[in-house]
Amino acid sequence: MTNYNRPQPPQATGVAVPPLHTGPLTFGTLFSRGFRAVAQNPKPLVLWAMLLPLAMHLVFAVPTALYDASGLGDPTPSGVDPAALGVAALMMVSTIIYAVVSALGGAVLQGFVANNVRFEALGHRGTSAELWAATRPLLGRLLGYGGLVLGFAFAAGFVAGILGFLGGLLFVGIAAAISPAMGPAIVAFVLLTIAIGIPLFWFAARISLAPAVIVCEGVGGWASLQRSWALTRGRSWRVVGLYLLIALVMGAAIGLLSLLFWAVTQALVPAASWEIGVTGPRVLAAYLSGLPVSLASAAFLPVLVTAITNVYLDARTRHDPLAASLQQYHAARAAGYQPAQLPDPFAVAPQYSSHTNAQVFPPTPPAPPAPPTPWGSNPADPPRPPAE
Repeated sequence: MTNYNRPQPPQATGVAVPPLHTGPLTFGTLFSRGFRAVAQNPKPLVLWAMLLPLAMHLVFAVPTALYDASGLGDPTPSGVDPAALGVAALMMVSTIIYAVVSALGGAVLQGFVANNVRFEALGHRGTSAELWAATRPLLGRLLGYGGLVLGFAFAAGFVAGILGFLGGLLFVGIAAAISPAMGPAIVAFVLLTIAIGIPLFWFAARISLAPAVIVCEGVGGWASLQRSWALTRGRSWRVVGLYLLIALVMGAAIGLLSLLFWAVTQALVPAASWEIGVTGPRVLAAYLSGLPVSLASAAFLPVLVTAITNVYLDARTRHDPLAASLQQYHAARAAGYQPAQLPDPFAVAPQYSSHTNAQVFPPTPPAPPAPPTPWGSNPADPPRPPAE
């Protein structure tokens, strides 16, 4: 039996489904499974992985709307309005709180969605109660992973801010030196942005499998990052490609929603852009303008996490005998064994990972040899020799 400090999945009460093929998987399959998961199991994924983040986005969008409508850039006879400075301070505090809540809460929701994929691989479509029951024992590890990601994000933001500041100074210097021709300065700024963005994308891809590792292997936050780093070796650009492709689809959705909400804003508060200061129409217009990003971010969270969890399954299938372990698990289930009676098929053998003590799924022992038959019971036996 597996030695993880977490319970086995609860007794199945949802829908039994054909087991999910774990790999090897093509890029198109990885991309399509994210959307298919939401269509096949919409109740838990839409209710918890979409509507809950959306509610958080809508709450934290209020300070942003107040800041956009505060009129910090509006010309006033006495300079900047003190009330606007208070709104700016509120915006700064809410941004920090939003970053912390997004990192920690997002890590938990990623574990929730990863459990949905894990259940599908075990041949079962989990209900909301089952998915939360499987996620709850891992909350500490998921929060630890979220804290590490938050620390990395703040460090990366600090370094990127310094590089951006230096790049801005360089941009201004080049622009001042050759003001008639801004082309080289713009090219230099774009190249600097790409040089900062590519390593960040690559690093995010290397640690992106950590929530799936925590859910399927039961390790801690730091060990999950190490395991994700090992599993994505040679596959990081595949994950980057998934990120970019889903980001393109998400960008198209944001563009369509932006046109829709612009039309709604023009119908409700057509003169909001002409007003000065924090007014009701201006706050409403600013709030509506931020909704497309909030809606798209919430809608694509389960899609992205499902796709990345399938990358984990594909990497495990190529890296260690996960497919054989799952086949033995399904054979035992077909023979009448219950999940609590069986070892965890996602357990990792020590030779495939140095970050867990889990034992590999044991192979089926060979059948004992048949007892010898009495002499003469088989017609093909030669006659017994005479006794001397």
